[in-house]
Amino acid sequence: MADLPESNEWTTGIYQLETSDPVLGGPEGIDNLQAKQLANRTRWLKDRIDTLGVSLAGKAGKATTLGGYGITDAFTKPEATSAIQQAIASLVASSPASLDTLKKLADALGNDPNFATSMTNALAGKAGKATTLGGYGITDAFTKPETTSAIQQAIASLVASSPASLDTLKKLADALGNDPNFATSMTSALAGKANKATTLSGYGITDAYPKTGTYSRAEVDAALAAQVANAVPKGYCVGFVMSMNAGAPAMAVDVLPGTACGAGNPVFSAATITGALQAAGSWTAGTGGNKLDAGTRAANSWYHVFLIRRNEGGEADLLFSMSSSAPAVPAGYELVMRLKGRALRTDGAANIAPFINYGNSTDWKILPFDMTLAAVPTSSHTVTISVPPGVRVRACFYVSAIGEGPLIYVRSPDAAAAVLGVTSGGAYAGGVGLDSTSYLNENFASYCEASTNQSAQVVVQVFAWPNYLVQSARLLTAGWRED
Repeated sequence: MADLPESNEWTTGIYQLETSDPVLGGPEGIDNLQAKQLANRTRWLKDRIDTLGVSLAGKAGKATTLGGYGITDAFTKPEATSAIQQAIASLVASSPASLDTLKKLADALGNDPNFATSMTNALAGKAGKATTLGGYGITDAFTKPETTSAIQQAIASLVASSPASLDTLKKLADALGNDPNFATSMTSALAGKANKATTLSGYGITDAYPKTGTYSRAEVDAALAAQVANAVPKGYCVGFVMSMNAGAPAMAVDVLPGTACGAGNPVFSAATITGALQAAGSWTAGTGGNKLDAGTRAANSWYHVFLIRRNEGGEADLLFSMSSSAPAVPAGYELVMRLKGRALRTDGAANIAPFINYGNSTDWKILPFDMTLAAVPTSSHTVTISVPPGVRVRACFYVSAIGEGPLIYVRSPDAAAAVLGVTSGGAYAGGVGLDSTSYLNENFASYCEASTNQSAQVVVQVFAWPNYLVQSARLLTAGWRED
């Protein structure tokens, strides 16, 4: 037994068996023709369905939105809602909530379809609204201007010419201290007062002297100040001893209390004043302040110490200056005097050189070598020594010499030169020295003093025995004083 062969074709029409058809089997037999035609159609349909299944696999799933189908001529739900809301908003516009529907409007019009006509007819029986009393024909009332004028006249009559600070009853009451019996209170208070007078007796004062016997406080203060000023002579100075500041000896000094008077007012200091020789900044007032009048502290320099007085109050203060006679005095102060015997010298590092001050005299803690000579004949030498320039001082020295009968004579440059020598008897004339014929190269050291010129100079004369040299001569400056 075998299956009918099937073809992928659509057979048009199905053969109808006739009564006259012979019985014939097999693939082409008439008895199998109808079955074959139906089988071919079935095969054709199956192939078509299979083909559609493959094609649908590449298709997109069913869409759920307008955009999914590419539809652009319709509103989405949000767009439709927005369009409806906009249409309603345009219709309602800015209507209040109580009139934002046709129903509310109809209710407001009393459901009168002829509301405008009804209102027109009603208004026809009314008078026009006026804006003035005259418009209504009223004659028994004041207009605004008439009312204002009447009020102002009444107030003016009450206030009259009272000042603004007393132009109301409240202000007057406050001014009287809310005292309903003010006049009585004042009369009682005045009864206990004296009449104004210009003399002690006018006030009935008996326990005080008249002006011929005493003075006011201001007059007493002025008189005392004048007496004190007259009691301190010009050029007087006591105290104001200077020392190195313990906390900052390289840049500051302390000046003890004192009293002084220059060409003007006297000054009194009851407390120590600390002054800084500043490396930066300008002069500042008071103890601990900068005291250099101009510029900043420099190396190998001299600074004179001045006493100044504040014009208002009279407080004493310090001022340092390179000038010995014309310091830059701060505004509001007057120059009292330069403190004699007091000056500051800086070393190569711009530190204040150590000193000991006694008032008008100062000693160096470390004596500087201001002259060293070697193998010189009898000669004179001008030497700048370690004392303040710009003023004449009495300088103090230690001198030494080595040689044959050496002598040293230190004098002021303004003094005449001395003729040095030794006598045949072994004595010397002038200066300090040593003469001995028993030994060669005698040496000596001694203390001496001499006045300087304003350039801080002295002249050193050295002497050696004829035909001999002074092998060595030295001068150390011990300090200076200024009378």
